[in-house]
Amino acid sequence: MVEQILRRGEVGSEEFGERFGLARSTVSYHAKVLASAGLITTRREGRFFFYRPVVEALEGAMPGLARQLKKLG
Repeated sequence: MVEQILRRGEVGSEEFGERFGLARSTVSYHAKVLASAGLITTRREGRFFFYRPVVEALEGAMPGLARQLKKLG
């Protein structure tokens, strides 16, 4: 999840379910964990949720991750 969110800047919850074959509840649970850790923010639009990275927090928790992912993408 983190990789996709970092690479794209914002990812909708439905995309995770479709791409990885995950139930909505699974995506929601993992997003809540990441949000609680301050690594992503969540935006709601109707019944859909969108996730954005908190790059500074991700860099603090996993130094160099964003740079490495940008090299791969």
